[in-house]
Amino acid sequence: RMGHPSDLVLSKAPGSCKGFPIVDIPKDSDICEGCALGKLPAKSYPRSEKRAEGILDLIHADLIELPIQSYHKKKWVVTYLDDKSSFAASYLLSKKSDTLSTFHTYRTLVEKQVGRTIKTLRVDRGGEFLSKEFDMYLNKHGIIRQTSAPYVHQQNGRAERIHRTLMDKSESMRLLAGCPDS
Repeated sequence: RMGHPSDLVLSKAPGSCKGFPIVDIPKDSDICEGCALGKLPAKSYPRSEKRAEGILDLIHADLIELPIQSYHKKKWVVTYLDDKSSFAASYLLSKKSDTLSTFHTYRTLVEKQVGRTIKTLRVDRGGEFLSKEFDMYLNKHGIIRQTSAPYVHQQNGRAERIHRTLMDKSESMRLLAGCPDS
């Protein structure tokens, strides 16, 4: 009836809900197999140890929306990650359509520093990476675009993971410094 609540929910329910009976929760009970399977968000993908052979051979890119607009009116973050070196660069955006200009800035920076050219850009199917302008830019510079299958974020997992890491670290620093959400 309650949708398999956790032991913690069951232990707090009598104090929170009028008329809820006190439930004796065994300390040594096994994990409910139905809960373990039913509440698992998705089947884990196998870890890939495969990496690009050279620097700038493969760049992962992804865009995320910030939970709150920044002080400087930025709402989006695009991150580019080199598959070989794991060098990452992030750019704050006011609007998603600024993604192409940040890629141009990123490409100019890394190609000058490394002395090599970007060969492949791996992205999800976000419209900011699939525009005609982006197509023309990539074709002009001989960059191959790889896209993940629809709704399969794990295919661009390195970009997803770097975003999670950056968001966790920046939130920890913001909270420790006592800064406002923006």
